[in-house]
Amino acid sequence: MKKIEHILFVVNPIAGDNDKTELIHLVEKSLEERKIKLTIYKTTGVNDQEQIQQKVKENDFDCIFVAGGDGTIKIVAEGVLNEDVPLALFPSGSANGFALNFDIPETPQEQLEVALNGKVEHIDVLKINDHISLHLADFGVNADLIKNYDKSQLRGKMGYLMQSIPTLMKSEHPYTFKIVSEETSKTVEASVLSIANCQKYGTGACINPQGKTNDGQFEIIAFKNLNLIEIIKTFTDQIDLNPDFAEVLSVKSAEVFCEHAVSFQIDGEYLGKLKNVKVKLLNQAIPLMVPTFYSS
Repeated sequence: MKKIEHILFVVNPIAGDNDKTELIHLVEKSLEERKIKLTIYKTTGVNDQEQIQQKVKENDFDCIFVAGGDGTIKIVAEGVLNEDVPLALFPSGSANGFALNFDIPETPQEQLEVALNGKVEHIDVLKINDHISLHLADFGVNADLIKNYDKSQLRGKMGYLMQSIPTLMKSEHPYTFKIVSEETSKTVEASVLSIANCQKYGTGACINPQGKTNDGQFEIIAFKNLNLIEIIKTFTDQIDLNPDFAEVLSVKSAEVFCEHAVSFQIDGEYLGKLKNVKVKLLNQAIPLMVPTFYSS
């Protein structure tokens, strides 16, 4: 990575309901000591992606720091997809599943160390219809859970937990899906059908243990049931998923058809009920700062 002279710091002030003032001061002080120019952009929820794109086009940024959750990271990544400017993550949302996959440390001081002195990892991105996915997308029960979580007042992991039982009781799973790719064409029944670029959800559940974010392929995982024992195992260091619990397909592109419209989410954003999606992979499309010890 070239010498850092100018950084854009994108901050979502309301992500995760936590104050970002101390983090901003930490970054300002550290960069001032290093004589690195800093531009701060605070998201407002109105035309953020366009504003970020404009700033990147008007300036020669060497890196973009992002303080927020998965949604904020996605907005920035979409805005700079073809700019080849590394992103550095300061996870501070209610869900930080994307950062969890890259061993990003928990403290701001350590995160800043990675941002300034880590290594660059180029990661794949998925294009799903007109959206991009950095992390995980899925049809079914988990998308229903995200929809219900968005309507609730309680944030964070406890908010997801409180919505899990009523969601399970109301969801009409399993669903029937047809998956068509260059490699295969098959029909499956599943409670959740995941389209996975990464390994883990923000809860820490590893649903794609063999997945890599830079291997030129992604996984479609059909969770045939919601077996509690198998779900608990996803929080352990298991190498493979039980085939009676989940079926995994590794593909480079695919189209998914649903018998009936099913709830769908991308990277924690509920997109409504859909009957089909087209997925293609953008190979190593985003440069990301990761710890020097990180291994994909």
